[in-house]
Amino acid sequence: MFGQFVVHAMSIISLLAAVMVLWHFKAIPFGMNIQGGSPAVNPILSNIALQYRNTNFIADQILPVHSVVQKTGRYQVYAKEDRFNIHPTKLGPKAEAREIEWKVGEATYTCEGNALKDFVSEEDEANAASPIQPQADTVELLQDLMEVAREKRVNDLLAANVPGANAGAKWNVANTDVIGDVLNAVQQCFAPANTVIMSKDVLFALEKNTAIMERIKYSQLGVLTTELLAKFFKVDRVLVGDSKYNTAKKGQNPTYAQIWTDNVYVCYINPRPTPKTLTLGLTFAQQIFSQGKWRVRSWREEKRGLGGGTMVQVENCIDERLMATDVAYAIKDVL
Repeated sequence: MFGQFVVHAMSIISLLAAVMVLWHFKAIPFGMNIQGGSPAVNPILSNIALQYRNTNFIADQILPVHSVVQKTGRYQVYAKEDRFNIHPTKLGPKAEAREIEWKVGEATYTCEGNALKDFVSEEDEANAASPIQPQADTVELLQDLMEVAREKRVNDLLAANVPGANAGAKWNVANTDVIGDVLNAVQQCFAPANTVIMSKDVLFALEKNTAIMERIKYSQLGVLTTELLAKFFKVDRVLVGDSKYNTAKKGQNPTYAQIWTDNVYVCYINPRPTPKTLTLGLTFAQQIFSQGKWRVRSWREEKRGLGGGTMVQVENCIDERLMATDVAYAIKDVL
């Protein structure tokens, strides 16, 4: 009996030793389920996704992220006129105060899943030279691609829904009254505008505008900055979109275009937005296992490549929604 126990124990030890040898030579990655890989949240790669930022994207600043627990839910919508009516307020010694009525409606958000994935082979990881980190680099690439798609959606959302009018004269003409156009748009916004959104092409065109360049020739060495533009336009900030996308179909030679075109948006974006505050819009983002806007999952794929590899998937669940289009105004076709 004791001899059988010793033989069984030695078998287990031999199996564990074999597994450690295979892991040492990367035949079995550390932490893998030997009986087969299954998708699991990868906290390290998720943290990379949460911390990674590409400064060319401005969608998060236009429609800030608001975390929600449920994929679908409701938020309250208040009647605008109820906050601006003038009611008699005088009260006599024995009179009762006037009772007012105000209405509250509801709107619905529905978060939709978005995801992209890519395979990282064991061979690529083994041959990667510093500072290349195949899995981390893959997360950043997938996240960039998802942000490109999000940036395009937000641009299209504004273009289709924000009221406005064509520019009276093109802004790349030297004597166009650009500042006058923007200040007029500010007056069209129901709430005091605090943000101007434009493309990099529009910003470059303003460097040829005589009136603007005349104002800055004695400051900042004559360099036009977004901070100076914000002062001219009497807003808090100017956001400049500088992201491109490939307009060609798959298989064709790539053709690149700016996502943000020649429409300029003047708007109010609440610096601390919630569904109950007045703001241009929000991005409702379902919290998936407390990871916020981004989550990364990974799993083993043993049938692919030399020695298998890891599939990495970046995903989120969001709804980009305009809340109050009357706090924005579009100056269209400025170039």
